[in-house]
Amino acid sequence: MLVKDIYIRDLTAITDDMTVREAIEILYTHRLPGVPLVDEDFRVIGYVSGSSISDVIIPDYVKRLVSTSYFPDIGILAKELASIMDSPVSEVKKWTPVVEEEDTDLTALKLMLEHHRNVLPVVDEENRLRGVITKEAILSAIVHMIDNEKNQEEEEK
Repeated sequence: MLVKDIYIRDLTAITDDMTVREAIEILYTHRLPGVPLVDEDFRVIGYVSGSSISDVIIPDYVKRLVSTSYFPDIGILAKELASIMDSPVSEVKKWTPVVEEEDTDLTALKLMLEHHRNVLPVVDEENRLRGVITKEAILSAIVHMIDNEKNQEEEEK
């Protein structure tokens, strides 16, 4: 199965001139785990997600702790987030692999697993955003394929 047959043609994206606060609002409003970061020509130049923001606001010493049970609350995270909310998203962006419409679903899934991503940008030959592909979209397409094969077998009987 090819990416072009199953990807989501949603062009929700953010740009370098946006703030971390705006990115969080877009993630929340669209209920997305992450969004592509694009330039003025809609070319993908990165990815911003809840994870990439969390990586910046969680202090290194907290990441190394075995347990956080003795921390009274998340006040420390609020303080860190407050310090970057009005910063440009470029401070929290990550590199992301991309797939093209002619790539296979297996190629997309392999990249997602290798790079710990739930969403990958789908781009054209010039690296312009066309949409996104998710693990759920791939799994749903596989389920539909299995169901169609079962239905064909039953019809042939």
